[in-house]
Amino acid sequence: MKILAYPSPSNARLYRLDQIGEYIEKQSRNYFYVSMEAMNEQDLDKADVVILQQTISPKKIRLAKEVCNTKGKLLVAELDDFFGVNPDNPFKDKHKELEAAKWLETLCGVADMITTTTDYLAETIRKTLKKHNVEKDIFVLPNYLDIEKWDLPILKNYTDEIRLVWAGSCSHRDDIKFIAPVIKKLAKKYPQLKFIHCGDVDLQPLFKDINSEYVEAVNVGAWPAKLHSLRADIGVAPLLDNEFNRNKSNLKYLEYGISGIPSVYSNVVYSKTIKDEETGLLAQTEEEFFDKLEKLITDIELRNKIGANAYIDVRTNYDIKNHISKWLNAYWLGLSKKRKLKIDIGSGIQPQLGLDYVLLDANPSSGEMVNDVLEGIPVADDSVEKLHCSAIIEHFYLNDLKEKVLPEFYRILKKDGEIYIVVPDWSKIKKSDDWEMVQNNLYGVHHSYIPIKYDIHKYCWDFKHLKEVLEKVGFKEIKEIKYTEKLHNPNFTLALEAKKL
Repeated sequence: MKILAYPSPSNARLYRLDQIGEYIEKQSRNYFYVSMEAMNEQDLDKADVVILQQTISPKKIRLAKEVCNTKGKLLVAELDDFFGVNPDNPFKDKHKELEAAKWLETLCGVADMITTTTDYLAETIRKTLKKHNVEKDIFVLPNYLDIEKWDLPILKNYTDEIRLVWAGSCSHRDDIKFIAPVIKKLAKKYPQLKFIHCGDVDLQPLFKDINSEYVEAVNVGAWPAKLHSLRADIGVAPLLDNEFNRNKSNLKYLEYGISGIPSVYSNVVYSKTIKDEETGLLAQTEEEFFDKLEKLITDIELRNKIGANAYIDVRTNYDIKNHISKWLNAYWLGLSKKRKLKIDIGSGIQPQLGLDYVLLDANPSSGEMVNDVLEGIPVADDSVEKLHCSAIIEHFYLNDLKEKVLPEFYRILKKDGEIYIVVPDWSKIKKSDDWEMVQNNLYGVHHSYIPIKYDIHKYCWDFKHLKEVLEKVGFKEIKEIKYTEKLHNPNFTLALEAKKL
């Protein structure tokens, strides 16, 4: 699968495209390219999946839609933000002039599927499209961090100061203005408190009368190192309860958490992520923010506990490399609704190359679909025209095969779709006096590069008994055929074909 993405100019590119693409290429045989070039039909034609991130260009939307529709490609709308902007946003006039909200709605309306960050934002998109009598598949793919890039040395504060950090863009000016009186009140009560605000230079006059420091924004790629270097003791993430903020994600918790910064977060958004008093503190009113921040200022043991817990939580549960299958599965499911597929199950060391087969394997180095078949195959019903299943059936326990694997194969095959199966043939094995070959075919030979659970044989078949199992699932026209591949000894091998009618 070749994935071509056109990014938005925001930092969302790093979290929603760049790191996703990097790990898709590391963990599968797929390709992911983020293009900064002008969109053209030639580039679109080379891709199987085209992603438009927060795109508001009618020309780009129109061209991508035309090519994807006519050539069976999957068009994905990627949104990590609300259609509109806050009244305090300095770019609100430009947003209105470009009719950004209208074109984001249009993008969602013409795309084959939508990917986004939270359940709330997904429901916002769903409700907006419903007004136009449009329904779409929407996949919630939460934000994660590339822990390899974020887990850096954290500089500690060894001074008598207590350093309170806020980091945000100009789209959150009303949020920081809301919390400003709290910070000023705390700064007067605790002279050792220093407020560090990062990202919006125009906020400097707001905090000129207290001990404060402005830190310039940096390139998003340098942000992990910058945040780790701020020597922060406490963090704060206020969000007013409005529609724009309700559609935001928990990204600030991930950034503060991996930096070991104990923080106070708004109930808006963060209440579904934070364990109050464990991985952070939750607040909403000015009084609550004052009380929670004061608690962290005065209780160093609580700061240490929450900072350590948040670090462990983010490092353990929010590492992108452990979640990349969510993106791959969403793309494969969407693509299977645009074109009929052929799938090589357990492609392994002898894949069906050059024959338009999609390679499915539990081993990332072997698969385009990287899946354990027992957990399902990420394609739509009736979307596969042929399944190639060589040296796979014998690796499943009988109950799993009958109750999970074969029914899943039957589900995904289209009417008149075919399955090709190769297994060791017990009717031939039992007649042999080649003891080593008998053992190898009955039990399998363990390969060091394959986990035991996928490698050792768990059942043995002959044509009669395999035919009976296939018939019970619903397969028809089951027939034994000559085995012509080179991977296995034909003297011990059974090959058959069956159809879904």
